[in-house]
Amino acid sequence: IYILMDTTKSLCSPPPGLLKSLLEVDDNLMIKALHPGSRKSMSFLTDTFHCMAMSDVRHASTITSVMFFQLEGGEQDIQRLKEVIVERLLIFGRFRSIVVTEGGYNYWEEVDVDLHDHVHQHHLPEPAGEAELLAYVGNTFAHPLPPKKPLWSLTLIPHYTGPQGKSVCVSRISHEIGDGTTLIQVVFSLFDYTLSDSSRKGTGIVKKPLKRPSFFATLCQPLVFVDSMVLWIHGIFKAIFMSVLPGDTRTCLKLKSPQHMSDTRRVALSTHFPVSDVKKIAKMIPGGTFNDAIVAILSGAIRRYLEQQEDPALQDEKLLLRGLFPFNTRTHQTDIIKNPALFGNQFTLLPVELPIQAKNPYTLLRQSKLRCDELKQGTLPAALIAISKLGSLLLPTSLYMRLTQTIVGKATLLFTNVPGPRQQVMLAGRTIVDFYFFVPSLFGVIASVLSYNEQVSLGILSDPSILPDPKLLCTCFDEQLRSMRTAATAHSQMLTDPPIPTRYRPASQRTIAWLLILLVGVYGLLYWMGCLYGMVLFVAWVVLALFRNSPCEW
Repeated sequence: IYILMDTTKSLCSPPPGLLKSLLEVDDNLMIKALHPGSRKSMSFLTDTFHCMAMSDVRHASTITSVMFFQLEGGEQDIQRLKEVIVERLLIFGRFRSIVVTEGGYNYWEEVDVDLHDHVHQHHLPEPAGEAELLAYVGNTFAHPLPPKKPLWSLTLIPHYTGPQGKSVCVSRISHEIGDGTTLIQVVFSLFDYTLSDSSRKGTGIVKKPLKRPSFFATLCQPLVFVDSMVLWIHGIFKAIFMSVLPGDTRTCLKLKSPQHMSDTRRVALSTHFPVSDVKKIAKMIPGGTFNDAIVAILSGAIRRYLEQQEDPALQDEKLLLRGLFPFNTRTHQTDIIKNPALFGNQFTLLPVELPIQAKNPYTLLRQSKLRCDELKQGTLPAALIAISKLGSLLLPTSLYMRLTQTIVGKATLLFTNVPGPRQQVMLAGRTIVDFYFFVPSLFGVIASVLSYNEQVSLGILSDPSILPDPKLLCTCFDEQLRSMRTAATAHSQMLTDPPIPTRYRPASQRTIAWLLILLVGVYGLLYWMGCLYGMVLFVAWVVLALFRNSPCEW
């Protein structure tokens, strides 16, 4: 069945009716459970998401995607969409299950699914434009999914008058079902690809592996070895003491704590830019990547917004503003569609310090690359993964949840960068002309970057108490990208910039470097003193042995 349903290998849609016969779908699209009453245990991270959602509705995490279609929707589209859901989405047991609690433990239990409870049609108020759509999407975050039903829904909105299309499909999937890596692959499996579409083989964003020297090559270079040791020690130190280290500088974008979140959310959409523009920006420096350019553009956009708001934190020379991004902890790239055992939440959040103080586009990109490379080369990701797994084994869920909220509260924003299909795709026979997604979290600002059809777009989800009008930040993002694109066109004129250090060095790393140098110096001094002491003893033994009959006895 999974071979036939695998949309990453076959260029054709799966045979219609195959899953219907297996799932016992009646004429009213009521799907009977394959294994009624069967239960599966939750992973620790999924259980944490469920406990957070049950403890406070504001902390319920529902990943929302917005897809725009060029053609007008109708009743026919609803029926076709339900057929696609049955054929491609309900093959995953998690979408046919609810969360039940027994004996203080949470389980997934498979139940019957009524598609009328999950696939709806909604009409926006007049004039049914972009403002009304964004208001509707923002209000959905204040209404969590019904806990007595599988945690997902799709809403088709016809008669849309915005610039992106003529109809809209809004999907909502709970984070308890899976993480971003899982749900992105699931959503993409719903799409139809044309035979001429080469996006099935890639997303258009090439991830080049980071070339690292071998351990013996590093050991033969003492200065490089000490430099690597500093980076490793610093990463382990940050991972262990992250919960007690100082938080970000207080700015107008910093949420005081997750407990101060509002009940509603605001959303905004940016304009589109070609992927080639971002790649051109990344090429301003040797080895620059797409992710480096996105971090640089986002950092410059935040600085522009803080300047517009006349935030006094910009005058602080020690301004610290960090963004967390999800990091997949699976050991290797795996097709989750073919390996349902990997379905679920397997990720951690990594912090990256945004170079807010940099104004020059070239300097901004270089600093962004250095800080991203520090995460790639250091031990912080591995240390955080190890500590997270150890905490899941030793700590109760409630304590782990409070510890997570404490760590999250120290950063300012969450951002994600998801590569999508390189060409337009179809859903239920309709071509998707535009695509956005939003990932709610315990932050005041969440930035979601998506590349689709060789275009890059940004979606902002904000807490109204922190960012009442997220469109302002989207405008700053657009202006910063245009500015850096202009700089990339004339980057040869920036070669006279002051030299930039080959590696980003915060004060904590410099302190560790000096302590390590001091430790090595003290060790070397004691070592040579010990050698000298041993030589004196040896000479004394030889001299005394010449004047005694039994040197061994001495």
